Amino acid sequence: SINLANFVRDPYTDRAEVDWDRLAAVVHTAVHFLDNVIDANKHPLPEIAEKSRRDRRIGLGVMGWAEMLVQLGLPYDSEAACAMGRKVMSFIKQEAVRASSRLAEERGVYPEWEGSEWQKAGIKVRNATLTTVAPTGTISLFAARPDMPCSGGIEPKFALVFTRNQAGARMLDVDGQFATIARREGWYSDELMEKVAERGTVRGLKGVPEHWQEVFATAHDITPYWHVRMQAAFQGEDHLGVLEQPIDAAVSKTINFPHDATVDDVREAYELAWELGLKGITVYRDGSRVGQVLTVGKKEDKPGTEPGGAQAPVPAAAPAGQGAAQGAPAAQGAPQPREAAQARGKAKAPALSPRPSEAMGKMFKIPTHFGNMTLDVHINEAGEPFEVIVSVGAAGSDLMADAVAMGMLISTLLRLRSDVPWRERVEIVIDKLKNIGGSGSYGFGPNRVTSLASAIAKGLQRFLVWYDSQAANGGLKAVHELAAGTAASGAGHPALAEAAAAAQAPGAGAPGAAGAAPAPEPDRPVDPCPECGSFSLVMAEGCSTCYNCGYSKC
Repeated sequence: SINLANFVRDPYTDRAEVDWDRLAAVVHTAVHFLDNVIDANKHPLPEIAEKSRRDRRIGLGVMGWAEMLVQLGLPYDSEAACAMGRKVMSFIKQEAVRASSRLAEERGVYPEWEGSEWQKAGIKVRNATLTTVAPTGTISLFAARPDMPCSGGIEPKFALVFTRNQAGARMLDVDGQFATIARREGWYSDELMEKVAERGTVRGLKGVPEHWQEVFATAHDITPYWHVRMQAAFQGEDHLGVLEQPIDAAVSKTINFPHDATVDDVREAYELAWELGLKGITVYRDGSRVGQVLTVGKKEDKPGTEPGGAQAPVPAAAPAGQGAAQGAPAAQGAPQPREAAQARGKAKAPALSPRPSEAMGKMFKIPTHFGNMTLDVHINEAGEPFEVIVSVGAAGSDLMADAVAMGMLISTLLRLRSDVPWRERVEIVIDKLKNIGGSGSYGFGPNRVTSLASAIAKGLQRFLVWYDSQAANGGLKAVHELAAGTAASGAGHPALAEAAAAAQAPGAGAPGAAGAAPAPEPDRPVDPCPECGSFSLVMAEGCSTCYNCGYSKC
């Protein structure tokens, strides 16, 4: 792939333009090189080698498109950028055809040229296909420089500031092109970069000039409409001939959707792609793999629920010796061992206590080196915790999956029928998790978090402290009343009013209905890289790629 970021004259000025002569020279060199690779390749099967040499397909692509646009001063989501995309890719295709035609004169056309679209157009070429836009998640990292990154394929920049861990310390990894411009124009500051990292975008951010707010568009600033339009600009329409078609093969491009995208939003993107004559598109909605349902009392038919969502009545516990016998035919004679075993099985209570349809909860926010983790503890009518929900990172990420799994395991332990008091069970969990370390850490002293497990332990410790304080000042009684549904109006309860006032303090989470959890923060690329452990794994070009070490899942 050609790094387009290296082909701009007078960048960042009104005179900025593409260096067409130098780009043409590189295209000719690249086509010659790729044709040589076909003969140099060692294939696992002779049939593959034969097919490869009969059509001699090559795929000359591009990368660094986002960086080229910034140098030209063009926002990714603009008509000017789409027009420039078509112009650049069409130019590369024309030069690639010239280079392949020159090779055909020297080495001959490819064996299957007869009867091809090229033959029908009267054009002798050495290669059946010439251009594509392939995934370049890894090689684009190799092509990057400190002052000039290289985005994959024709994707926009995914983010301008990443957070990564270096020897246990949290560090900001700022896009080199963004940092260079900010320093040169005098508006760079660590505080501003922190804000960019938190917001994930510079659009609407004070301190960044409006012109650069528009030009430095990231993947989630850009609407699906412009993602599709940009792919169409590079790919061209199906009805174009082989000479006019910018891309011979296909385009690797992700159409990014926000988390709240609807089915109609996706449908509109596909319809637009069809209208523009695209071969196909790849869509990805942030958090499309739901990790945990955070609301309770959702109306859905399931075992133990009456049609329409009403909770089915739970029969009271039967006196000893009567549980399985109620409603069963009278036994004829003494029960056989098998029948007795079945009867005992019917009389046995569920291993897990039933999950109530409504509950009160307390939320705790724990800062960690992979972002803010929230831990919600729900309390049943008896005033005992029965459910723990852990949330951190982007929905659908591996980190979120681990958090959900640990929360479910703790919840199962709390709901498990046992003579062991709930508090002792929570303390056992804290003791097992608190000293588990990971690849990084956050904070100092008693607030130091070394892993997801230790963060959960910190949250459970804070819950116990909160629970004890509520029990001491009477606030827990009000919580019990509301959880049990016996308080007709909890607003006037003095202890509850005091607890509500305390909840307004900085860093405190307010107890409330479990379905009224605070609005989640925007999804962020915080999934840990399996290779280097830094939280820089993002979805780009349909593939998970680490922007720290270059790891690519593909």
